[in-house]
Amino acid sequence: GRHDFSVGAEGRLRVWMGGEAVIDTWDAATNRTHEWSAEFESDETRSLVIEYASLPGEPWRWLGIGCRVPGPDVSIESAAAAAGAADVAVVVAGLNQDWESEGFDRPDLALPGDQNALITAVAAAQTNTVVVLTTGSSVEMPWLDEVSAVVQAWYGGQEVGHAVADVLYGVEDPGGRLPVTFPADSRQHPGLLNYPGEAGVVRYGEGIYVGYRGFDKLGLEPMFPFGHGLSYATFEISLLGGRRDEEEVVVEVRVENTADRFGSEVIQVFANEIGGVDRRLVGFEKVRLEAGEASTVELRFSADRLRSWDSDSAAWVRPDGPVTLSLWASGCATGESATLAPE
Repeated sequence: GRHDFSVGAEGRLRVWMGGEAVIDTWDAATNRTHEWSAEFESDETRSLVIEYASLPGEPWRWLGIGCRVPGPDVSIESAAAAAGAADVAVVVAGLNQDWESEGFDRPDLALPGDQNALITAVAAAQTNTVVVLTTGSSVEMPWLDEVSAVVQAWYGGQEVGHAVADVLYGVEDPGGRLPVTFPADSRQHPGLLNYPGEAGVVRYGEGIYVGYRGFDKLGLEPMFPFGHGLSYATFEISLLGGRRDEEEVVVEVRVENTADRFGSEVIQVFANEIGGVDRRLVGFEKVRLEAGEASTVELRFSADRLRSWDSDSAAWVRPDGPVTLSLWASGCATGESATLAPE
């Protein structure tokens, strides 16, 4: 069957399988993982030769080798059939350290292997399909409109199974919010304007327009925005006001749980049009409320969060005039804002 191989290295690399060259970056050293596939007959063996040389003066030395062998003889069709006979289907998909790590870049945002095909087939057979993603970063979701829900579980450690089960059964509320933007596809992210660079060097040309700031600047609509996240409950949020002095900014927000069960919401406060960006996150607070409960929340943060770097004076400076703060929830603006002048 099909075997998927990967070899990653920082430096010069040449790889031969069965005497045939499959990777050659000897004259253009890279820091990345290379992948290829090969069909094997039962009991077939092939030689694997790897030639590696680190780069002079580079502090890092690493070489990683991986192989994904054919899985158990359980077809996607049989999984879809089982899903169709059930009340609910839960598909757990994702990545691991073979596919993403601090030491190398992913080639794209696609789920590896046949995971997308599996999810699509299960969703076609079972209208009530939930996808649980165990990843450390965003992935493409071509099946998003075909499933009932997506739970981003990240890498939860040894208790992730119990935690996900509690969320799926409603014992706990899915109270997390995205700390990054999930782009619509592998080519949408603003950082790709400067990636992969040349000769192993990437220029961080986006400057201050990193993450959601870059999406705002270019007018891009991501799959899920920074700060997105849903609750089993519903909330009414209103901005009551605020104050600002030389040391601190205080914003008062009223939050009411309008559902018949408990839930949690994350209040997000952005400063608008400071430091050359459309908005900048300056404060957030998670609130857990029982059914029908309301609370007034004070968000306090240092006035230093309003500072911006001034290239002319080579110093961090605070805005002299009024600053407009806008209220957001689940990655969306609530439409309420307050303009605060220094007292």
